[in-house]
Amino acid sequence: MNLQKLSPNTFRERIQSAPLGGNVDEPEASFDALVQAMTCHKEIGWRKNSRKIILLTTDGDFHFALDGKLLGLLEPNDGQCHLNSLGYFTEEKLRHSTMIESNYTVKILANCNGEYEETKVCNNIDIDTPISFKAIVTLEECFTGTKTFQISVLGVPKSMTVELKSQCNCDCESHNGTLSKECGFNGVFQLEEQNEACLDPNSSKEEESKICSSRGKCICGECECSKSFYGTYCQCDDLSCPMNVEGEICSNNGKCVCNQCKCESKWEGLNCGCSKENIFCVSPFNGKECSGNGNCECNEKCSCREEFGGKFCQILPQTSDSCSLLKECMEKKFI
Repeated sequence: MNLQKLSPNTFRERIQSAPLGGNVDEPEASFDALVQAMTCHKEIGWRKNSRKIILLTTDGDFHFALDGKLLGLLEPNDGQCHLNSLGYFTEEKLRHSTMIESNYTVKILANCNGEYEETKVCNNIDIDTPISFKAIVTLEECFTGTKTFQISVLGVPKSMTVELKSQCNCDCESHNGTLSKECGFNGVFQLEEQNEACLDPNSSKEEESKICSSRGKCICGECECSKSFYGTYCQCDDLSCPMNVEGEICSNNGKCVCNQCKCESKWEGLNCGCSKENIFCVSPFNGKECSGNGNCECNEKCSCREEFGGKFCQILPQTSDSCSLLKECMEKKFI
């Protein structure tokens, strides 16, 4: 049961006034409760793109899958929200507890300081510092069909969906045609030279051993790319361009083409986040960009020459030559 939606005004009051009770019904449906808390966004009151923290307090163990098979509860939890308008769980008699199982494991590596480490968090990172992540998927056992999971960065309203298929038999075992004798006439024989032709000569040392950029297969010395990838070495896709802090590819000011942003006419920069108009750098004092004493940077802030300061580089420190520099301006103002 969902006793109270998240609310800064009444949450504490409702929790303190909640009736307390006890029972001997062990184990408990903790996993089902967690699924509902994570999927019922509207009913619980989660804010969009907020960091969500769930505190589970219980005095009993949790149900395992098929605990209710004697009662005919064989259908697994569907991962959907099933809270009614009163906050009650409506599917408790139809499904057994959530089954926590997987045919694969996912290990996340992050390059925070020049080297990949097994971590999901990078600390003390400066603004505009690029961070790269790797996900290593290890198959524990074969399965049929396609499994999917999502990878996302906390606070960024974008996610990547990974489709996973298991291939437990190599092509030579599954192919029935008569092909190369080196494969027992049941497969395609590929020379090492052919695989070398599928290596991108412009790749970094870290990627030298990746045939077809790990995004396709090398067939007779040519790359056959997987879905959504293209290029001679499958090195291109139109989803891996730089984003802004809101998670928008090319800041919605350009088009992603082969991993690079092609900016619209009024924008520039790696993620098309820099305006060419520089209207925020125009000084209200003389109408010039950065008062003529500096350059307008990509973040639409003035970068002043060493002797000037202020938001628009309009402030000149006291020097022996200050009067001569300001003489013309003062004469125009008071004449």
